[in-house]
Amino acid sequence: MKAGTKRALAECLETDDSYSEMVDNDRWTGNGARIGHASARLDMLETRIESIWATLRDHERRIEVTSRKIEITSRKIEITSRKVETTSRKIETTSREIEMTNRVRVGQRNITLSAACPPHIRNRFISIFRRDILGDATSKDREIIGQGNLVADKGNLWADAKLYDREGFVAEDGKQFSPRDDYHVFKQLYGVAPSFAVIIDYTPTILVLEKHATIVSSAHLQTTDNFKERFNVFISSLKDSNYASGYLYSDSPQLKGLLFAYRAFWDAVRTEVSRRKTTDL
Repeated sequence: MKAGTKRALAECLETDDSYSEMVDNDRWTGNGARIGHASARLDMLETRIESIWATLRDHERRIEVTSRKIEITSRKIEITSRKVETTSRKIETTSREIEMTNRVRVGQRNITLSAACPPHIRNRFISIFRRDILGDATSKDREIIGQGNLVADKGNLWADAKLYDREGFVAEDGKQFSPRDDYHVFKQLYGVAPSFAVIIDYTPTILVLEKHATIVSSAHLQTTDNFKERFNVFISSLKDSNYASGYLYSDSPQLKGLLFAYRAFWDAVRTEVSRRKTTDL
């Protein structure tokens, strides 16, 4: 067996690529060609790995650049969004101011036109409100209603407040009427007592009070609790401001609450008032 092994070793050593030598009293046998091939392959792999690392580093740089671009773009989008939001707020504010200005302009004209409304028609307006809405009409109210067919369908703060004057009022035919004494009914319509109504001369305030009276006196309209709450908040803010005027375009911090309540009421007119559903009998 040893002889065979020696022959095999000798045959291997006869080739140029094979070698046999003693290392630390141990014999080592190898193939130089294979080692050289392995070394070359190792160099190739190292070169390839280095190339891969270079590619990865390049990708990392590109990703970093892209990330920065995305971050810059995101900031630009955020800035643009803020500008759009600011512009939208300005447009909304301007629209509200235009709406309020138009409402006041039209309201002033309507107040002037309604100032001459005959007192007996205004008297009938309150009596019909008691009959149809409150359900507590008196015999006097029914008498007033039965005296004519002309009726009013909108609130009129000053004209209705005059019905409560101590001197009473004179009807179209010259008949003298005694003053009304159902102050609580007037307050349910306008939110204030008749005595305070005569000192209110600011058109935006008058329009709110008359709009409320128009809505709550109508048998064709219904409101939500939110509408009632918005009106009560406006009345409370109005009283707290000592019935201030000029709050629509004022920068006074003391009038901000009143202005907010004013806007909230008109928002409620749009969203919290609807027509009653009618059913065919």
